[in-house]
Amino acid sequence: MSGFTPVHRAGHGPPMYALTEYAGSARKAVIAYKERGRRELAPCFGRLLTEALPRLPEADLVPVPSRRRAVRKRGYDHMALIAGYADATVRPILRLDRGARDSVGLDADARAENLSGRVSCEPTGASVILVDDVITTGATAAACCSALSQAGARVVAVLALTAT
Repeated sequence: MSGFTPVHRAGHGPPMYALTEYAGSARKAVIAYKERGRRELAPCFGRLLTEALPRLPEADLVPVPSRRRAVRKRGYDHMALIAGYADATVRPILRLDRGARDSVGLDADARAENLSGRVSCEPTGASVILVDDVITTGATAAACCSALSQAGARVVAVLALTAT
């Protein structure tokens, strides 16, 4: 994962970038970390985010939230942990409401509907970069950016480890 690629998805919003494609060893690493408990990968992912940050406007990092059930099952909030290893201020201010389902297997419309009205945010006036592990349809980023904007944040970019 050493690239920095613009990601284009339908809709408007801040620029979106991924460090690499969600394929091969990058896909295996993300799955190992997220689904198989390989926490030791978090510092490496955090360093990769740090390397990309100079290419973006200066801003605090806001990790995309996980469902509470996923955090309990995993034993950690995977994106908050990664962001904590990046050389930036981290603001874990987004929350997913209980009604949000796992988005695996959902198409773009179903993903958007799943998150509609289910992402909340603490008030902030900060400039932020939303960080995530995988950009698929862009629905998660859109819902999070909307909640951040409504809370007074200025979202300058979305930065993901990978993109499909």
